[in-house]
Amino acid sequence: MTTPPNTSDVGGYHGEEDAFSAYTAAVRPLAERLRGAAEEDLRGQAEFGEHAFSKIGSEVGLSAALRAANQRQHAGVTGLAESLGGTVQAVRNTWTNIEGTEQDAESALRRAAGELA
Repeated sequence: MTTPPNTSDVGGYHGEEDAFSAYTAAVRPLAERLRGAAEEDLRGQAEFGEHAFSKIGSEVGLSAALRAANQRQHAGVTGLAESLGGTVQAVRNTWTNIEGTEQDAESALRRAAGELA
């Protein structure tokens, strides 16, 4: 049975180039939006004066607590953006690897068939 163009059926795994492309096309902008939110929206939120919530707020640690919470949020959103970006690259690499494996297998089969003839 011949595999249709832009699909793969290596080692029992079935893949379609369009599906890999659609995933990367959808997730890449999401990763970029998250990265933008972390850098543009969350980073600046922690930049307020020590007495922004009055001297009492400062003495009880309100400013420091809010600053620390914002830094954790920034780190979390940045980490999620990086993770999604890495996933996009991994999916792209997976399709490239599938194509390479398929080409290697096809070449090996052709060589073997030639040796048998």
